[in-house]
This record gives sequence, C-alpha cells and structure tokens, in this order.
Amino acid sequence: MSLGIPCNSIIEVMIGNKWYLIEQDSFVLDAYEYWTDKSFSDKRFFSFAKESGVTYEGFSFRDAEDGGTIAGPVTSIQAVKYA
Repeated sequence: MSLGIPCNSIIEVMIGNKWYLIEQDSFVLDAYEYWTDKSFSDKRFFSFAKESGVTYEGFSFRDAEDGGTIAGPVTSIQAVKYA
C-alpha cells in the first residue's frame, strides 16, 4: 500500500509540533543542500549525505502567515494536511 500525497494539494505542514499554513502551490520537494553566496556559476554546494554526489531529499514552502520561505529535510515533517 502506498500513501501517495500530491504535493500541490498540501495545505498545512507540521514541523516541531507546530502547524504551518502553506501558500497555494508553494510546497516542493527537491535536493536538500546549502551553497555559498558566490555567483551562480561559482557556487559551492554542501550536502550532508555520506556519499559524494548524493543528496538528501528536502522540502520548501512559503509560509502563508508571514510570506517567509521554510525549508528543511523531509524527515523533519511530522504530518501534512491536504485537500
């Protein structure tokens, strides 16, 4: 059995026992990594995977309350609400 959840239907995310209301269609899954503030062609990417070239899966969304972007590893999500 699969618990397939359509990303574009997620309306709230629980992180650290707090529910965040998501701006419509702003929730995305992608590689979770950091980079330096150099020009795009000169950026150094940092990943926390144990193997070189392997990244962790992460998420990002815009908080509907303050418009800020929240991002982190998928494993920090405790629950989601979707319609």
